Amino acid sequence: MKFFCEYCGNRIDANVDDKCPGCGASYKKNKTFIELEKEKKEEKRLFKEYSHRIFNHSLNAMKFSRWFLLIPIIVFIIIIIIAISVTSNSFKEEKRLNNVEEFFDNLDNNQDTQQDIVVKLDEFAETKDYKVKVTKYEVEKDIFNRLEDGYEYVKFYLLVENLTNDRLTKEDVNCIVDGIAQTNEFSSGYSDLPMFINKGLTVKGTATFEVPKDATSYDIKYGDYVTIHIEK
Repeated sequence: MKFFCEYCGNRIDANVDDKCPGCGASYKKNKTFIELEKEKKEEKRLFKEYSHRIFNHSLNAMKFSRWFLLIPIIVFIIIIIIAISVTSNSFKEEKRLNNVEEFFDNLDNNQDTQQDIVVKLDEFAETKDYKVKVTKYEVEKDIFNRLEDGYEYVKFYLLVENLTNDRLTKEDVNCIVDGIAQTNEFSSGYSDLPMFINKGLTVKGTATFEVPKDATSYDIKYGDYVTIHIEK
């Protein structure tokens, strides 16, 4: 910062001289020096303010740029999450359908592998779930006078053994004579075999049917696969 001395007119360089190099007078109260100092301070203030604005603008731009750069990353993460969710749901649905298909396949296989079993009186018929046999049969009296001419009540005695590791439900018992299913209307009209057979137990009971007197044989059906064929 250069200016002239007010006393002798000598040139002064404030960056080099502490006082006037010509007359030795102090220039601190020199009007020109004071004005130049004010201008210098104002320039510094303006530069500082401008620098501060530039810095804030740059910082905001950097923040915006950072968030702008994060947007595709966030979108990519959301797409990945949706894809994983869809894949997981598809896998669960496919697994459920496979389980259902496997269930019916097993059911079909069980039905295909289970063969019809025919045994005689006092012989066990054995399936994977149970063993059953008719030990004997006998004619019952018509105590209620319900029978038509040519018919009689016949009671069949059964043994059923549970071969599973769980409680077993009794199968339906039917009687067929000459291809015709007979009714079990004797007395109260039911087989007295228990409805459920616990694991490892063998139960006994009876089933009574109204059958023709001239029948030559009986086919006692226990469930879908077992037939006990009895010749009179």
